Amino acid sequence: MLKFTTVKKFRDQASRMLREKEPVVILRYGEVAGIFFPQPGKVMPVDLRRQLYSLLVGEIARHVKVG
Repeated sequence: MLKFTTVKKFRDQASRMLREKEPVVILRYGEVAGIFFPQPGKVMPVDLRRQLYSLLVGEIARHVKVG
């Protein structure tokens, strides 16, 4: 199940939320500010790490101005 919370609530309850198994969507003024996905075990599968890396690199590139 997916949980939704505000930035303030996530900040105040981060320790507890980080121990839970459900993903958390963090909202700021009703817009997605971030998503926390708990690690699915001690070692994340390589294919999942590659997908996450590609996604994160793409998102970072969208927000960084070159030149």
